Amino acid sequence: MNQEAVDKLFLDLKAEIEDGTPILVEGPEDEKALRLLGCDARFIRLSKVPYHEIAAQLSAEGIRRIIILTDLDDYGEQSARKLKGFFLNESIQADVSFRKRFKALTGVVEFQYLPSLLESEK
Repeated sequence: MNQEAVDKLFLDLKAEIEDGTPILVEGPEDEKALRLLGCDARFIRLSKVPYHEIAAQLSAEGIRRIIILTDLDDYGEQSARKLKGFFLNESIQADVSFRKRFKALTGVVEFQYLPSLLESEK
């Protein structure tokens, strides 16, 4: 794993969330892991609320951009695609580029395991 590239990825992510851009994750463990790694963002967790309601609520709050960090398994891929469509319907830009970068640089599948994966690489 290229540590410099991973560090740059986190710097880029932190720069994106400085302006209040929220991060959407699947669950509390994913949020906890990203917070442990220094991501101090507003986190939106997928829950039993339908995706279109999540998008409508964020739109009503004036959110115009969101970073989607669903897990990199089949469920996470499907969720990211569906969510992106719902967000676009609400004029919210859905950024999935960080998912792709995390997958390429770390090989992580579930974000909750990212801290231990990065620690083992040191």
